[in-house]
Amino acid sequence: MNKLQIYLEELQLPIKSLFLATFLIAVGSILGNPFLNEILKLDYPIVITITNILLFTGGLIVKAFPFVVFVKLLQARMDEKNIVVVGIISYLVYLIMILFFAPGTLPENAYSTLLSFNINLSELKMMHTGTIGLFGIYAIVRRVYKKPMHARNSNFTKLLDRDSIRLMQAVLASVIFGIAMAYFFPNVIDWLYISLKFVASDFTNPMSQFAYSSVERLTTLLGLDSIVRNEMWFTSMGGTWNSLDNLTYIGDVNIWAAQLKDSVAVIGVGSAGRFSTYYYVLNIFAIPAYIIAVSTTVTDTKKKSKAIVTVLLGTVISIVSGIVFPIEIIMILTTPILYIFHLFMVGFISAVLLGLSITLGFSYLGILSAANPGNLLDIISISRKNIVNQQVLILLLFGVIVFFIYYYVTRIYYSKVAIDILNIGIKDDEVTDFIERVGGIDNIIKISSYPTRITVQLKDEDNINTGGLHYQGVTKIILTREGYSISYGAGSYMLQKEVNERIKKNNILKEE
Repeated sequence: MNKLQIYLEELQLPIKSLFLATFLIAVGSILGNPFLNEILKLDYPIVITITNILLFTGGLIVKAFPFVVFVKLLQARMDEKNIVVVGIISYLVYLIMILFFAPGTLPENAYSTLLSFNINLSELKMMHTGTIGLFGIYAIVRRVYKKPMHARNSNFTKLLDRDSIRLMQAVLASVIFGIAMAYFFPNVIDWLYISLKFVASDFTNPMSQFAYSSVERLTTLLGLDSIVRNEMWFTSMGGTWNSLDNLTYIGDVNIWAAQLKDSVAVIGVGSAGRFSTYYYVLNIFAIPAYIIAVSTTVTDTKKKSKAIVTVLLGTVISIVSGIVFPIEIIMILTTPILYIFHLFMVGFISAVLLGLSITLGFSYLGILSAANPGNLLDIISISRKNIVNQQVLILLLFGVIVFFIYYYVTRIYYSKVAIDILNIGIKDDEVTDFIERVGGIDNIIKISSYPTRITVQLKDEDNINTGGLHYQGVTKIILTREGYSISYGAGSYMLQKEVNERIKKNNILKEE
């Protein structure tokens, strides 16, 4: 838990870039939404160009996020000026190994469309390895730089400086890792396709939908979501449908658009839209509930207005464009238990909606990395069709239930179990140790909390035991004008609440 808190602090800017990306996608989605265009007539060339720029930029930031994290962690975790350069070169060498040694017989969507080469009439394609490849190179480079350099007297090492030797070691290890991944990772892709074929084998089975949505969220985390989405949204694996005009549509997204346009009365179990329906519940209800619940951990009255603004902005962006991915990153780094709960709920929501015969697609604007399923404008547009009015109503009612589930589970976690969920019964000792390390109960003037940190004002600042706090799990201590800002993690709200209760009891005893 404490190590994850360190990563959260180091990745503040990359995570903020994800929210910037979702904001750009939100604006682009609004400008390009067919429903809004129908009303406001925004289909001018300049507006279309701006829309595409916003969507492409937002999608590019999302796609580049793993690489940005890779560079940021290398820079932050090691005080070495050349480590980022070594990391980038090592990753490029890794990609070359994948390009030359990975098999060319995998399904087409298992390869990147950005990188392919023709050499001697042979086409070399870049197999997707997602964040797993980046994580492996990060581990290699860190290992090389953590390994102590021993002085040698050979003529070879006399010609090279320390960074050159480390570069050679990292490159050699990257070559070995790249070749190993080229031969091993196709098995992972095969397993992924087995899961997708299981889903495609029975579209009407809620358990198939449970499996799909869970796999889709996990592959998003692993940077392999383009495989899942391409296959289920745009290929025959996502279904085929012949229109009344005898035109064949392939893929869930294309079928949904055709059926909705023609108002075909086949919407229900087995119809299109099944692979995006759950996003409406996530974006409009689940994620806003999570944001609101987390904001209640801000107890400083002066900071609550800022928290309200954050909640409003986050809720609006979630409803308009979705911020599931950045929120999932925050969950993993702050509350892994809540992420596991969320992953289960995604599958559960998806299965229940299919069981209720609710399948609603979305407006695809042509850029996969900026695809925006489950937004408010789409559901307003869809609800105008009489054929789906009942489905929309049921979805909204179910969404309200999910809202309260997410809100109360998050509240209970932060207020009841965050400190001792993995070590039941340690709460009292944690609180006692914390009070002692800030100089005792009488040394505390005021204590307030934020989602992952505590601010405490002390009478005598010399009495704080920073070493003891770090031993207790605190990752950062900063002296500010408001007092000491102490990064304690997800247990911050729970800890300050317990400390404030002890301060009240102490004051009552003094009065008696």
